[in-house]
Amino acid sequence: MHPVRVDGRTLTNGLVTVTMADDGSIERLVDHVHGDREALPRGQRAAELRLHPDVPARWDAWDLDRPHSRTWSSPQDASVEVVESGPLRAVVEARFTIGSSAVVQRTTLTANCPRVDVEVRVDWREGERALAAYVPVAVLAPHSSAEIQFGHLRRPTHENTSWEHARHEVMAQRWLHVGEEGWGLAVVNESTYGHAVRRSATDTGEPVTTVRLTLLRSPAYPDPDTDRGGHVVRFGIVPGADVVAAQEHGYAAHLPLRGSVPSQPGPDPSGARPLVEVDGPGAVIEAVKLAEDGSGDVVVRLYESLGGRRSVGLRTSFAVASLVETDLLEDANSPAVAGRRALSGWNGEVATLDLRPFQIVTLRLARAQA
Repeated sequence: MHPVRVDGRTLTNGLVTVTMADDGSIERLVDHVHGDREALPRGQRAAELRLHPDVPARWDAWDLDRPHSRTWSSPQDASVEVVESGPLRAVVEARFTIGSSAVVQRTTLTANCPRVDVEVRVDWREGERALAAYVPVAVLAPHSSAEIQFGHLRRPTHENTSWEHARHEVMAQRWLHVGEEGWGLAVVNESTYGHAVRRSATDTGEPVTTVRLTLLRSPAYPDPDTDRGGHVVRFGIVPGADVVAAQEHGYAAHLPLRGSVPSQPGPDPSGARPLVEVDGPGAVIEAVKLAEDGSGDVVVRLYESLGGRRSVGLRTSFAVASLVETDLLEDANSPAVAGRRALSGWNGEVATLDLRPFQIVTLRLARAQA
């Protein structure tokens, strides 16, 4: 158990320590799991909000031109206070204005969790401006890894070519990871998909990789009132994360637990098993659903998420009479499955799957009659 302790504006749970700045951003972030490593470059802050001019050359509501990042406005008239103080979680709330908009920014640290969660509530009143959050990381990252559907992409953090220079804003679905040998950091999100990642250095030569999240925009055309009003944006920072941890925290932030359904009702709910599970990292269950034909069969869709080959076992907490591999339309006889099957074994309890890099697999399970 790692309860949260609060000392002034410093929050710690034994896994990470967070110290808040006067404007509600994070001025210190320490990863205790990996040798008390400082995640932030000296003198720089994470979850720092900046308001940039945003006037694209051509397509106002669709383009995001590079010059918008050169100048910015910072939070004004900030008040910061601890509104929850543990032991299960601690929350620091900052209230300020930025431009013409009022902001409430809440930073949360939870017991037993290395992720620092940030919630930004904005009464958005801007015109032709973009609100961005910055996360500078003290690493020399040659590339960033960003989730796409059923996998992830690596993109360089340098600008050696005109193509790389043009990709100043990229998409990340649930998470984005930067790191160097032995250590990294993930930025996970609930619904903010526009990111920029670039390398730089401090005055003393310390390498810095900065992740920028575009939170809100206010184009003048075709609707000058675009997105005006209240918004809630949430993201998280996970120091010490590898790609596997980035995936886990990305799912947790994007699809938080809404409730629980015991798979095996009984007097001891702590002994209940998951409905469907796979052994080992790298295979991610994306969906568990009933078959579309109304037969009552259970359909499980999973994919290989790390870009490697691996063999995994899939188990269920319910009795299964038969199991077949299908295509995405749940057709077991599809030519799309023939010759490329991942299912290599089924003994009535465990299905063995031999997965290729980023392979998507759909299984159809007929439940045994009670």
